[in-house]
Amino acid sequence: MNKDFLEIELRLLIQKYGYNSILRTLAFIKESSLEQIETLLFRIEQRGNRSKTKKQKSDIEVAEETIKDSANYEVLKQLALGYHNKRFLPQLKDVKRFLSQSGIDIGNIKSRVLATKKVFELLKGFGLRELEELIPSYERNEESAFSSLAKEIIDGHTNTPSNNSLNSDPKKRDS
Repeated sequence: MNKDFLEIELRLLIQKYGYNSILRTLAFIKESSLEQIETLLFRIEQRGNRSKTKKQKSDIEVAEETIKDSANYEVLKQLALGYHNKRFLPQLKDVKRFLSQSGIDIGNIKSRVLATKKVFELLKGFGLRELEELIPSYERNEESAFSSLAKEIIDGHTNTPSNNSLNSDPKKRDS
């Protein structure tokens, strides 16, 4: 609250007396040169800009940082790519369920990116076989249920019970 009042008062002073006049008076009071005051203001401004523009790391960057020294790096990297592409734990609720079922305190996680470190810290503790079981079928070049269904539909070889019964009874087939 005091910061807000200070800002308002400074804006009023700058409006009334001008920016350069305020800087010269500040330099006089601080017994510094105008250049020193301007340099100090520039540094403060740069420090403020850096904190505002600090970029949040992506989920893939956080995962890479977490798994880089793991013995199962290659498998974890596949999982990290699946996580990034939303093929492994695609929604936040999936991530929360995975962590809570493993006994990890999920706290107030608001995004998948913020949960990435916890997920991959947990996965680092898994054995190779457990990790391989987590790799989705598309990564292991297996046919997914969706792709096999799509193939059946395209080829016209659906194996649904209604189609099988229609094909076996000539009366139903002709109607």
